[in-house]
Formats: sequence, C-alpha cells, structure tokens
Amino acid sequence: MTWTRFAFLAIVVFAIGHGASRGVASGHGTPPSVRAAFTDGAGSIDDLVEAFVAALRLGDARAIERLRIGRDEYLDVILPGSVEPGEPLQPIDRERAGPYWWEHLSERSDLHRDDLVRIFGGRELELVDKRFAKGTKRFANHVAHRRLLLELRQADGETRHLQTGSVAEVNGRFKFISFVRD
Repeated sequence: MTWTRFAFLAIVVFAIGHGASRGVASGHGTPPSVRAAFTDGAGSIDDLVEAFVAALRLGDARAIERLRIGRDEYLDVILPGSVEPGEPLQPIDRERAGPYWWEHLSERSDLHRDDLVRIFGGRELELVDKRFAKGTKRFANHVAHRRLLLELRQADGETRHLQTGSVAEVNGRFKFISFVRD
C-alpha cells in the first residue's frame, strides 16, 4: 500500500468515526437507539435468571430465546457501544459487517441454548446460587455481567452447575447477549 493510499484511508476512517460520534458527544446524553433499547427486558438480573430457569424447567427453547437480545439491539446498542465509557461509539456497517457479526454470534448462541435445553430441559430445578465468573464491565452505553454461573438443585437433591453467556444491562433492563460461555 502506498503512503498516499494509507493516508487517505486513515483520513476516511477518522472522518467516519468522528461523524458517527457527533450525536453522542454533543451533550444530548444517551443515544436515541439506547434510550429505546431493551424495553421488553427483565427488570432485574434476578427476574431474568428466574425466567431462564423456569424456561429450562419446561425445556422451552423459544422462551429462553425471548430472554436474549435481538439483531437490532445487538447492531444498534451492544456492538457499537462495546468501547470504554466516554469513547465515541463504534461505527457499524449494518449492511456488511453488522450482519456477519450478528449471524456468527446468533448461530453459536443457538447451539449453546439447544445444549442447555438438552442437558437441563424438563427437569425440576431450584436455583441455589448465581454469580458472574468474569465479573461486571461497564461499556459506553451498557453494562455487561459476564459469564453467568448457576448452581441448580434437581428434585433428587443432586446439585448441577450451569455455565452460560453474558447479560447486558441497558437503562435498568436486562437481557442475555448470548448463551455462549464467553
């Protein structure tokens, strides 16, 4: 790559990043896409986990999937906001890069969800304990509670451990980002 092409590319990348961040940095607070996000998420982590365990008891993959973010939430909130607080949001090419990353995450999440239903589905499960193995990390427009670990007691008294993916918190609402043990 010639020096001229490199300089031109650097200028284009800077201009795109600068333009994408102007609405956020202008003092208007939370970006519009974030204000509207997660309106149907759980009101607390406890509520989300209780709904997750209840859906597992039923072996209901669809009910479990409803607890996870959707494509637009991922492309409008999670992916662009996965930068440090105060940093400009990442510009996302929704026509090319965005769908690739969403499909990659979603396919893997579906496989893990189906494994969880196969292993735990249809069993009497009581939540004993929950924690996040990788802690909590604040990003520009959301908080990630990373790698959920559940301790569950079955009807026969046996304790089982379940590992699953991260939970996103946006405006006091909670949803799974994926069911991949990230």
